[in-house]
Amino acid sequence: MERRSSDPKKDINWEELWQKIAYKKGDSGKFRKQLIYIPVGIIIVIWLLTGIYTVGPGEEGVVRQFGKHSSTTSPGLNYHLPSPIQTVDKVNMEEIRTAEIGFRTVASGNFRTIVQEAHMLTGDENIVNAEVVVQYKVRDAADYLFNIKDQEQVLHTATEVSLRSVVGSNTIDFVMIDGRSSVQDSVRIQLQQLLDDYNSGLLITALKLQYAGPPNQVKDAFDEVVRAREDKETLIREAEGYAADLVPIARGQAEQVVLEATAYMEQRVLRAEGDATKFLKILKEHEVPAAFLVLANKGIAEAAQVLAQVGTIEEISSAPGNTSAETSGSPVLQSSSLSRETLYEILAKLGATSGIQGADNLTGSKLKAALGTLGLSVQYQQAYEEAIRLTEERLYLETMEDVLPMTEKYIIDPDTGGNLVPFLPLKELTGSE
Repeated sequence: MERRSSDPKKDINWEELWQKIAYKKGDSGKFRKQLIYIPVGIIIVIWLLTGIYTVGPGEEGVVRQFGKHSSTTSPGLNYHLPSPIQTVDKVNMEEIRTAEIGFRTVASGNFRTIVQEAHMLTGDENIVNAEVVVQYKVRDAADYLFNIKDQEQVLHTATEVSLRSVVGSNTIDFVMIDGRSSVQDSVRIQLQQLLDDYNSGLLITALKLQYAGPPNQVKDAFDEVVRAREDKETLIREAEGYAADLVPIARGQAEQVVLEATAYMEQRVLRAEGDATKFLKILKEHEVPAAFLVLANKGIAEAAQVLAQVGTIEEISSAPGNTSAETSGSPVLQSSSLSRETLYEILAKLGATSGIQGADNLTGSKLKAALGTLGLSVQYQQAYEEAIRLTEERLYLETMEDVLPMTEKYIIDPDTGGNLVPFLPLKELTGSE
């Protein structure tokens, strides 16, 4: 070996230094490589450390082993075999993505219609422009990465297919006005079904029919139709409101009229029943005066004497002791003595009340039979009918007075023979207004 110089920097013999490191003196000449393993080990450690990765909140890590799906990792610190053995793709699972079908946003508030996507044929063979906004997110990261190649293009195509299918099944009025919400729901359901059939791993969170209207060439005419229908709906709502306000009032008035009519009916029925009872009572009361009158005028001498004894008549004959059935003057009946009890007492003394128990039973056919035993049934019937006729005439006049209270009335003597010409005009004759 060469001798080293006194200058340490200039006297370093690198060959000698390598020999000292690489060879161990006194080791029978064996070669020992010490530095070769150290950098190799460092490189291997660094390579293994490259498999450490972090998955952020709301993300999932999809691990591929030689390009094939191996596992899915959750948020946090994770590890996979270093590349090229395994690789990882991170997918944001919470991000809401947006797709525009039928139009594109050029700038804030400015849009551009894509005619090829927007023009659609409705079920009634009309053309309509339909623009849809779809909001979606990833539901399955592995399906999202491995089952479809161009996710956004697949979503655009599936949305357009679903929209054309729903629009083509309905009329233009339904799509534009009446059934917008129904169209949105139908398109969303059909689109999700298509994406599930493709195993796309996408979930539709919202779908909105941004615009549905006629082409620009006929837009003004359609707008006029829409305005006319809106005016129609407004008038219908106003009419319904007016009806809702008026119908309860009319029903209340009708109910009031019905109640008043019912009350009037009940009043008239009660009055009629009272009048009928009163009339029957009057008819029944005619029996007693008629019987007394027959006994006084046409009765036998014994009856006349009994009447005189009870003070029913003031005069029964023109001479004292006259027993003739005919009286010289018209008997005067004392109304204070005309009672059924008095009549029963008289007929009992004459022996004409056989089988009649009490004055209350002396009525109707029994009274007529009692007078018949005295030979006065015919005279009694005539007197009774005459009393009824007078009562009927009185009731008729009273009723006409009640029915026509403000009407001028004339009573014509029946002896005129029905010839009213000499009495016309009646108002001028009477001088009334």
